[in-house]
Amino acid sequence: YCRNKDSLADGYFSTISTGKNLSIIEHEIGHFKDYIYDVSQDKDFIKVYSDDMSDFLAQVPFNEMEFVSYLSPRGDLNDVTGIGEFVAESNLVLTTYGTNENDLQTRAIFLVRFFPKSIAKAGELLGITSKRSLLEE
Repeated sequence: YCRNKDSLADGYFSTISTGKNLSIIEHEIGHFKDYIYDVSQDKDFIKVYSDDMSDFLAQVPFNEMEFVSYLSPRGDLNDVTGIGEFVAESNLVLTTYGTNENDLQTRAIFLVRFFPKSIAKAGELLGITSKRSLLEE
């Protein structure tokens, strides 16, 4: 265990270090699964994510973009910096019912509202198709 803000996942060393917050644990597991399944490098996923991001940038006022800046490319949409964070956060959205931490709740709301196709594609590549399927595993 570590402090929540120091949480990390390292697929190469098969290590996850996190606090006891379920949402952060699921986020870090998302990083680990991204390493295994290489979701953030998948060309189809990058295309869907880039399309969703373009729509998001066109619809959302600049002052509200801060809520997902952690998950978005820095600058050009062809730059995939931040896409790994998006995959990890998608794992959180697809595997938990929510959190009491306000910043995580806000990000989840923005993701579900503006990136539904990206979340669905990430779920497909991560092997998560619905909450029901998680209960059956």
